[in-house]
Amino acid sequence: MEFFTIQGITISIYGLDQAPAHLHVKYGDDEFVISMEDRLVEGKAKFHIISIVNDFIDEYYDQIMGAWNMAQKGEMIKKLEQKLNDEQ
Repeated sequence: MEFFTIQGITISIYGLDQAPAHLHVKYGDDEFVISMEDRLVEGKAKFHIISIVNDFIDEYYDQIMGAWNMAQKGEMIKKLEQKLNDEQ
C-alpha cells in the first residue's frame, strides 16, 4: 500500500511482507527497497532520492514502524499524511 508521497517519491509498505522491516520506494523509473534499521538499499536509486528517504525515516521512524507492524499482522494501515492530520 502507498504509505507516503514526498517530492514525487512514492513510499510503500506491503502487508505480510518478509522481514526485516523495509520500505518500497519508486521515483520515476527508479525503484528500490530500503531497510529500516541498516538502511541497506537494493535496486536502482539516485543518491539524492535515497537521502530524502533516509530523512523521512529519521523523522517518522516510530510511525513507520507502527504501520509496518500492523501491515505484517494483516491489519489495514492509513497513509501517513492522513495519520498526521488525524493527530493534529
